[in-house]
Amino acid sequence: MWYLALVFSLFLLQTALITWLLVERRKRMRTREELDERLRFETLLSDLSADFTRMQSLEIDRKIPEWLQRLVDFLGVDRGSFLQFNDDGDIIHNTHRYLTHDSDFTTSFTTSVISHENPPWYLEQLRRGFTLNYPIWLEQLPSEASGEKEYGRTIGVKSHLAIPVTCGSSVICALTFTTLRFHRNWSPDLIARLHMVGEIFAGVLARKHAEDGWHRSMVEHQKTEDVLRQLTARLLQLQDEERRRIASELHDGLGQSLAIIKNRAMICLRDFSNKERVMEQLEEISWTATSSIDEVREIAHNLRPFELDRLGMIEAIRCMINKVSDSSSIRLSDDLDQIDGLFTPDEETGIYRIIQEGLNNVIKHAEASEARVSVKKIGAEVIITVEDNGKGIDKHDPISNGKNARGFGLAGIAERARMLGGSHQINSLPGSGTILTVRLRMEERE
Repeated sequence: MWYLALVFSLFLLQTALITWLLVERRKRMRTREELDERLRFETLLSDLSADFTRMQSLEIDRKIPEWLQRLVDFLGVDRGSFLQFNDDGDIIHNTHRYLTHDSDFTTSFTTSVISHENPPWYLEQLRRGFTLNYPIWLEQLPSEASGEKEYGRTIGVKSHLAIPVTCGSSVICALTFTTLRFHRNWSPDLIARLHMVGEIFAGVLARKHAEDGWHRSMVEHQKTEDVLRQLTARLLQLQDEERRRIASELHDGLGQSLAIIKNRAMICLRDFSNKERVMEQLEEISWTATSSIDEVREIAHNLRPFELDRLGMIEAIRCMINKVSDSSSIRLSDDLDQIDGLFTPDEETGIYRIIQEGLNNVIKHAEASEARVSVKKIGAEVIITVEDNGKGIDKHDPISNGKNARGFGLAGIAERARMLGGSHQINSLPGSGTILTVRLRMEERE
C-alpha cells in the first residue's frame, strides 16, 4: 500500500510541479513582453532625440507629423496632435496632427484654435500644467466641461490624454492622443515617458523659435535642451538597469531554483523504490519551491507593492516606514492622516513611490540619525513631507543639479508630483537637514 501511496504522491507532485512551471512560464513571458515594450519605447525615444537634435529649423514642421505618426502607431490610438500656446497663453493652435484612418471629421479632437470661448475648461487645465488623463472621456469629465463633452460626443471620443509641456515656468505646448474605437487606460509609467517625449518636442520648439527670431522669449533654450539630453540618457540607462536586474533575478534565482526542482524530481522518479531517498528529495523540492515563491513575490513587489491592494495606501506607507526603520540605523517616525479613497489606485501608487524615493534619498545620502514622514490633509490640500536631520544638500554639489542618481531621484519625485496635479519643494542647507514637501490640490476631487 505504501508503494501505491508513494506513486500517487509522486504523480500529484509532478502534476503540481508542471502546473507551477506553466504559471511561472506565463509570468516570465509577461515580464519579457513588458521589457520588450520598454525597449521599443526607449529606441523610439532615442531616435526622436537624435533626429531632432541634428535637424535644421526649416525641417521641424515637416518632421513633427512623422513623429506623431510613429507615436500614434506605437500607442495604438486613433489620433495625435501637437498644440502650441500663443505668447499670452490664452490661445492654443493645433499646428500638427495625425489621423490613423479616414474620418467624416476634418480635425482631430481639438479644433484648429482653442480659446477661452472654445472650449474654456480644456484650455485652463492645460495652461495650469495639468495632465488630462481620461480613459472614459464622456463619463469622467467634470460638469463644468460641458462644451468639451458635447464636442467629444459629436466626434465619438472614447479616451483622451493631453500632456502639457513647460519651458521655464510657462506651458508652451502639449501632446494629445485620442481613441475613437475603444477606451484606453494610460498607466503612470507610460504618462511619465510621454512627458519625456513632450520635453523633447518643447526643446525642439524652443530651438525653432530662437532660430526664427523668437529667442527673446526662450532664453532658457540651451539649458533646457541639455537637461533633456541628460534626462533622455538617464531614462535609457535606468530602463537598461531595470531590464538587467529583472533578467538577472529570473536567471540566477528563479531559473536555478527551477533547475534544482527538475533535477530532484528526476531523482525521485529514478529512485522511487528508496523511500528514504525520495522523502529527502521531496523535502528539498518543497523548500526550493517555497524559496522560488518568495523570489517571485519580491520581483512582483518591486513592480507594484502588493500592500497597496491588501492594506490600503496609508497602512502600506506605514509598513514601508517600519521596514526601513528595522533595516537601518535611522530612527523613523510618522504622522499619517487617513486619506484612503481620495485617490485612484494609480495615484496612490504615485504617492507611495514619492515617499519611497524620499526615504531612499535619506538612507543613501542624508547621513541622518532621525527622519520623519507625514501625510496631512489640510483644507483642500494633501501635504506630504519627508524630513531628516542629515547633512543637507549643497546647491553647488553635483548631486543636487541632476547629474547623478540622487539628482534624478529628486527629478522623479518632481515628475510624479506634477503627474498628480501638485507641486514639490525642497528646503535644505548644508548641515541643517532636508525637508521635501509635496502638495496635492484636492479641490478638483471634492
